[in-house]
Amino acid sequence: MTTLPGMEGARGSGDALGRYYTPLPLAQAIADRRLVELRRHLPALATPYVVEPSCGGGAFVVACQRASPMAMVEALDVDPGAHGLTLSPWHAVANFLQWRPKFSVDLIIGNPPFSDIPAHIGRALHLRPRMVSYILPLDRLGRPAMRPLFF
Repeated sequence: MTTLPGMEGARGSGDALGRYYTPLPLAQAIADRRLVELRRHLPALATPYVVEPSCGGGAFVVACQRASPMAMVEALDVDPGAHGLTLSPWHAVANFLQWRPKFSVDLIIGNPPFSDIPAHIGRALHLRPRMVSYILPLDRLGRPAMRPLFF
């Protein structure tokens, strides 16, 4: 299990609506690693198309923009009041499970709704991105701990 900055604050019960917002240091550590790896698989001058399917407060949107300033980071959320939507010029109030990408997706990254993890993983894989990186709570994957896992 990898420990990254911000993981120590990742436990908890979420907000009143059951949303868990990723601490920016954790989002940044994950985005830095994933975008470096992604660059190895893209042509030299390609613009990565990154999708954050449940942007919430926007930690992954900000982290991806910092890690790869030229990336097109599309922020999605079902909540029209989600702050993360305002952080990217490419955004949509949308349910990721029905959303259609504009381009071939290079990276799907984020913290999916814990209420429907299998559907979000399935949808992400169905879109056939080059890479998917989600934070997942182990207890929702049949494991006893609440320590977050990312892949």
